[in-house]
Amino acid sequence: MNIAILYQVKEPPQVGNIRKPMKEGGYSDSGSDLAYELKKNGYNLITPVENPDEKNNIDWVFGDDDEGITKAINMGADVLWLNTVLYDGHPIEKYIGKVKVIGQKCSDVQTYDDKYYTNHILLEHGLDIVNDVSVKSADEYNGDFPCVIKPIRGRGSQGVSVIENKEQLDKVINKLVADKIYGSEFMIEPYLDGEKPYAVQKGKYI
Repeated sequence: MNIAILYQVKEPPQVGNIRKPMKEGGYSDSGSDLAYELKKNGYNLITPVENPDEKNNIDWVFGDDDEGITKAINMGADVLWLNTVLYDGHPIEKYIGKVKVIGQKCSDVQTYDDKYYTNHILLEHGLDIVNDVSVKSADEYNGDFPCVIKPIRGRGSQGVSVIENKEQLDKVINKLVADKIYGSEFMIEPYLDGEKPYAVQKGKYI
């Protein structure tokens, strides 16, 4: 078993009005961590260079495009670890069945990376999930304040804001749309008071 780690080299296609921005470095940092630990623990690891530098992430990982995948396979990889963002039509789909793959199905990621859709699937199955709404403008929101606005295909707490009133909501949505980072559709959910596992700054992007 010869393992190669893939990282993200380009942003996934926009889905309707929703965009998923690419993390700087395309998860090459966590990919290099995985690769380093695998090598340290005795696994056969394929890397782009013969003696990868511990301080250079790109020495440890291959791009998740055709060029990177082909390079990994030509260098002897028979297992590809997908430490990247997947979507319908991702280049890895052409190689499934030719090599072993560690990761999720592209079609599943495309579907469930939509937080709004996934939340409502969970609600339909009786899980205790907040009931959110999707909006393109502040005028479409008729709920209570404070509330939380977040990207539908964001990652972590990136782009999340706590909103105190309609005027602030209008300003935040207008800025999000103008910045063109997440597309032009967002989800809003009730603000749950109490201790949070990470810092939430009211009225600011995180």
